[in-house]
Amino acid sequence: MSLERDIGTLMAGMEGLRGELRAHIEHEERWQASLDERLKTKFDDHGKRLRALERWRAWILGALAALAGVWAVVKAVIIGRTP
Repeated sequence: MSLERDIGTLMAGMEGLRGELRAHIEHEERWQASLDERLKTKFDDHGKRLRALERWRAWILGALAALAGVWAVVKAVIIGRTP
């Protein structure tokens, strides 16, 4: 009887470990899904900030190009006329 009792105890312990492992795996899956969602949100926010920065840079470069054009015309017209 002692052997049967030991086997029963061992089986109960194994079932307990199996349940704990299953609970741990489910917890890890929920954590991974939560992490994936947080990373997706963070990357989306980062992408929006980068797009805004690129738009700002394009406006600045366009304004500088326009000023360079105006400067070239002014230089050609005003400075080109000096004797």
